[in-house]
Amino acid sequence: MRVKNHERSVKNLLKRTVVKTLCVAAVVIFSFTVLWGLNYQRQPLAQSFGFEEQPVHINDLKAAALRLSARCAELRPLLSEHEDGVMALWAEPRAVLAEAEDGYRALASRDESLARQYGVPKPLALSPLLSSLWIGGFYFPFTGEANINVDCPAPMLPFIVCHELAHQKGYAHEDEANFLGYLACDAHSRPDFAYSGNLMALRYVLLALKKASSAEASEALREIPESVVRDIRTVDQWFIDNDSWARSIAVETNDLYLKANGATDGVQSYGRMVDLLVAELRARENAAG
Repeated sequence: MRVKNHERSVKNLLKRTVVKTLCVAAVVIFSFTVLWGLNYQRQPLAQSFGFEEQPVHINDLKAAALRLSARCAELRPLLSEHEDGVMALWAEPRAVLAEAEDGYRALASRDESLARQYGVPKPLALSPLLSSLWIGGFYFPFTGEANINVDCPAPMLPFIVCHELAHQKGYAHEDEANFLGYLACDAHSRPDFAYSGNLMALRYVLLALKKASSAEASEALREIPESVVRDIRTVDQWFIDNDSWARSIAVETNDLYLKANGATDGVQSYGRMVDLLVAELRARENAAG
């Protein structure tokens, strides 16, 4: 009798545990969907900005590389440098994070919602660990915080902050967050921000150009000032130095997460910001006549 009662108690305990676990999981999934997941279904940024997205050809990439390179060349002499000739930020990372919203306020004429502030970006003590996973930052929907890896290279940091702020403002797709990060940086009054946004956009364009034609990418690279090339290579080296099995797992996990939320090309969606960038440049050219 005691054995049967014990078995019954164990079964009841297991049932209660399973029910509680399922309830907690349901609450978490529901909260995630309401607080963040629905953003994957919002109107595409290209549509809200009135862009006409068209196929991107090599000539488009070359033109974008030329324009971004010229902007970087204009801004680079305004910046400080480390002894190794790599860009140095004007202040400590916490000050960089505190001023990031200024770029979005400058975009208010395009979309008033971009000027709304939802909290100052948070520097993370575990930034070296994030570097080992190739994570520049992340948005945590349950607290509404944009969390930043302040261990990433100086040329990346302002762009990374503006990318995560785009998520905080409700733009879930990575290509849109990248593009908005670029726009916010370029609109910022600080040359450090403007340069970082244009530099990272240039890097994405060069990667797309290399995929289309390595010869064209090499030719474009030769036209870029050496100081700008040094900064690009510093970013590239950060990825090389932090390549590991843990990084592979982190990238695969992020890929699965993005695909589960409707980004069919997973982590490749980061690079699709080039499509938006080309559409933006076309719109500027058309506006100029």
